[in-house]
Amino acid sequence: FYDIKQFNFLDLNEDAKDTPSGIHLITQEQAKQIMSILETALKSDIDVTVHCTAGLCRSGAVAEVGEMIGYNYIGLTKQPNSYVKKMLLKQIDYYDNMFK
Repeated sequence: FYDIKQFNFLDLNEDAKDTPSGIHLITQEQAKQIMSILETALKSDIDVTVHCTAGLCRSGAVAEVGEMIGYNYIGLTKQPNSYVKKMLLKQIDYYDNMFK
């Protein structure tokens, strides 16, 4: 791999009540960093591999937003975490424009 980035956040939606100490939902800063990585790699024609613990929800959200900005998804299954997807889309103003 050219570079490896790691982000730690839970596979929960924004209405989650209890989270283990030290681990949290995706933050705006993490979403901004992920989108920056995706956009920079896309402009440089660099492939991106995304994976999470189960490889479906958090990574599925990143992969789905990646598709929306121009990547070709080559995975089998994804069940995108709606909160992670919403946070990523907010970084490109897509989410706010979609619901105006």
